[in-house]
Amino acid sequence: MKKFATLVAMFIAGGANAFTIGEGPLKLDLSGEIVSLWHNSMADSKSNTFDWGMINADLGYGGDEFKVGVMLGLIAPGKYSNEFIHNEGRYSTENSYINEFYVYGEGAFGRVELGRAENINRKIHNQAVDISPLLINGNYDFRMVGARVAGINSTAIDTDYDRMKVSYITPRMAGLQLAGSVMSREDSPGESDGYIPSNNFTAGFKWTSDSDFSFDAAYGQIDDIKQYHLGARKFHRGWEVASSYRNKNNIGEAFDFGIGYSFGPAKATLATFNSYVDGYGNKDSVNITLASLGYDIEKGVSVVGSAGRGAWSREGGESAVGGVFVLALKGEF
Repeated sequence: MKKFATLVAMFIAGGANAFTIGEGPLKLDLSGEIVSLWHNSMADSKSNTFDWGMINADLGYGGDEFKVGVMLGLIAPGKYSNEFIHNEGRYSTENSYINEFYVYGEGAFGRVELGRAENINRKIHNQAVDISPLLINGNYDFRMVGARVAGINSTAIDTDYDRMKVSYITPRMAGLQLAGSVMSREDSPGESDGYIPSNNFTAGFKWTSDSDFSFDAAYGQIDDIKQYHLGARKFHRGWEVASSYRNKNNIGEAFDFGIGYSFGPAKATLATFNSYVDGYGNKDSVNITLASLGYDIEKGVSVVGSAGRGAWSREGGESAVGGVFVLALKGEF
């Protein structure tokens, strides 16, 4: 917590501009987030603390018309007192790891990425409005309860994670943006892992209207898994409403809905996330609903509190149901 407080003080004193190095065509832009949270679940009467950080380094050369660069994303998990699952359990949380590392080029033609990056659906998709530090639909899903289940953690297509791929995103034309990611066959799991390497891709679009409404859809085929995503979002006079859906191989699905309202330095949200899996020998479900209130202390520094209900269950196996309470201090730059 002392290290976190020191970094927060740096954010307040230095400001966001302190993290851009260079004034010519060659610039290094740094962005990221540091979170320190306390979590309590009445499902198993456990209190938990967790600190983690994320930083993105963008070294680019060029200007507004054309730019090339290298992007590096790093996740640095801290100490936690109970179970922590990241993106359907794909990462260990005990060590820092590179989340993305790729080269890119962008201009009037759009944007091209080559390397280990998230697919295009994760980059342009809509999902429920939610400021909770628990992030019920996103990269992080804290299962700090007694039950271990295999629910889908996100409505975005993420089965390919950060494998080697080439991605292309078009410029926005009449509100419409097209995108696609293609993954190398060699980077797919081999037959020894129970998979038959196949063409791996994700394709989708996002349309945004002049009235602040957006809709997106995507389809992905990754290894032997086929899945699709739908999402929509609407802004209106401080109000924000969004929802999304994902189907995975017709044996698992996830749905979310959230509404939020911003007033001055504060924002309130109410969000729910539900997923169900009937396959691989299990019938699992996850249901989380959280009401959250956040307040910006300074630019880039905020405190967020959440309260709600969580239910994790496996048919014929473990289950946990109860209240969920979260309090967090966040630093962003």
